[in-house]
This record gives sequence, structure tokens and C-alpha cells, in this order.
Amino acid sequence: MKENKGFFTTLLPNVDKKQGIRLRRLLYAFYGGVIHTIACLLLWVDNVFRVSGQEFALLFSTIWLVNICFYFFIRIGWNLRFSDPSLTVPLMIWGISCLMYTVFLTTELRAMLLMFQFFVLFFGTFHLSMKAFLMVILYGIFSYLGVIYTLHEYYPMYIDMREEWISFSSFSLVSFAYAIIGYEMLSIREYLQSKNEKLSSALQYIESISITDELTGIKNRRYIMGVLEEQTRMGERRDYIFSVIILDIDFFKNINDSYGHKIGDKVLIELCNKITETMRKIDYFARYGGEEFLFVLPFSNEEQALQGAERIRSLIEGANFDSILPGLKVTVSLGVTQYHQHEEIPSLLERVDKALYRAKEQGRNQVVVG
Repeated sequence: MKENKGFFTTLLPNVDKKQGIRLRRLLYAFYGGVIHTIACLLLWVDNVFRVSGQEFALLFSTIWLVNICFYFFIRIGWNLRFSDPSLTVPLMIWGISCLMYTVFLTTELRAMLLMFQFFVLFFGTFHLSMKAFLMVILYGIFSYLGVIYTLHEYYPMYIDMREEWISFSSFSLVSFAYAIIGYEMLSIREYLQSKNEKLSSALQYIESISITDELTGIKNRRYIMGVLEEQTRMGERRDYIFSVIILDIDFFKNINDSYGHKIGDKVLIELCNKITETMRKIDYFARYGGEEFLFVLPFSNEEQALQGAERIRSLIEGANFDSILPGLKVTVSLGVTQYHQHEEIPSLLERVDKALYRAKEQGRNQVVVG
């Protein structure tokens, strides 16, 4: 099914997903700004907006220049320097300041412009803490109070104080009512966010245990098979090489039979710990099954893989397992092979498994290339 990206998504450049969301929110805020500009234009045409045509053009050119600066501020990533990359509070303060200045310039019908305050508040409903949200609401109320005071002092002919106080009281009550609604929305947002985080954590845990060997703590067969699929896809797309090593603990059955499975389990755990400490960060290592382990070595040819396998063999041969059982010695046999382009995974595993089998036939504690 084709994804519905929305109207504004098509206007956005290819950006990071989170930055794209921030830019899309900003474009929706600009949509409200466009409506506000049109409303002011209608008031100016009706001669209730006390500026000349030139002053009107200069005012809104300045407003939209700053709006565009906000856009480019986010577009080039400077917003990421701040604790709130969405710049929600600065955008809301700027929006309210512009709104109240246009309210101040209106000789009547100010209530028509005041309703845009709630469009600005809606912008921050799902993105601000309750404290920040209340501060923005109070900023709007006191800004409107400042407009009333300034008009009363300097332009008394444009204000009826009785009507203005009624308007101010209504505006304040509705703003605080919106704060209550915003608090409920915030509670719902925090509840859903908490649930989403718990769900995400649970999914990560389930994914982790599904690809982790319970005994040794390293990755399991499911994981390494996924790695092999990814590596073979990379090998098909370009000149990319990787190699595979399979390791088997020599006479491991004798350890279990002679000392018990508890000792055998400790040997597996200790062996994995020793190998993990010496591996490259880019290599993959997993328990393939029983006492067999599989390595995937990206960017490694057969010779490099052989050197790595020999290093592992020598490490285990010289390792001290006295902490498990005094005098216990462990050796391993390894098979090595390099991936051939267009080769299927079963064929690759069959070749490396045959190499391991030959290492066992030839006396164990050795590395054989297949």
C-alpha cells in the first residue's frame, strides 16, 4: 500500500527523519501564520488596521523573514545545539509577540485576531512540559494586558475599556481553560510515551534473548545465520570479501562424561570469554550448536582468516582452565574458508564443515582450510 505522506511532506527536502518531523511541524505553524496575515490584510482593507500600505508590507515582510530564518535554522541543523531541537518555546513566544503587535495595531475587531492565540498554544500542547506551557499562556495574557494599557495611555480613541476588560477576562479564562485541557493532553502524552518506552524495552529484550545463547551469553545460531545472509548480500553487490571459521572443542564429550555437564558448561563459558577478549570489533562470533562455534570475518581473505584461526587455536591450547578444574587442558579444531561470489550459504557452510572434519581426522588441535 502506498504511504500517505501528507501535503507538507512533499515540500520537504531529504532530511533526517526527526528533523523532517520538526520541519513539518514548522510548516503547519506557517500555515496558521498565513491565515493570520490574510486576516490582518482584510482588516487593513477595511481601514481598521492603522498602518499605511508601505508599513503593512514592511511589517509582514519582517515577520516572514524571521519565520524563514527559523526554517533555515532547523534545516541546517543549528537547532540540534539546544535542549529542545524543535524550538517550541521560541517559536511560540515569537508567534504570540507578532500576534499581540497586530492586535495593538487594530482599532477594533481585536477579538478576531486574539483567537489565533489558541492556534499558537495548540502548537505546543504535545511538546512542552506543563510548567513551560503555563509560562507561554501567562506570556500571552500579560502581553494582551500590555496592549490594553498602551492603547489606553496613547490611543484612547481606539479603545472602549469596558468592552476591552470583558474581552480580556474572557481571553484569560479561556486561556486557563486551555491550560487545563493541555494538562490532560500532557498526561495522556506522558502515559502513552511511558507505555511506548516499556513496549520498546520489552521488544528489545525479546529480540536480545532471541539471538543470545543462554549459557555462554554470546550470540546464537539464529543471529549468525542472519549475519551470513547480510554478508552474502554485500558480497553479491560489489567486490566484497569475507571468510568463515568453524570451531569445535576437541573431545568435549569426554569432559562431560568424565567431569559432568556442569564442568562442561563452565568450559564453554570460559572458552567464549577468552575468545571474545581477543577478537576484532568487526568480527562476528556465535555458538553454532553444542560445542561448535562459528566466526564471520568481514574484509578478510582466506589467508587472513587462517592466521586468525591459528591465533585462536594457539590461545586455547595455552589457556589456563585451572579455575574450573586443576590441570584441565582444552584444545580446539578449526575449519576455514573464504566466501565465493554467488555462493549459497549452505554450500559455504558445507565447505567449512568439511574443513573442520579433516582437521579432526588429521589429529585435532589444528586448522584446515577448505
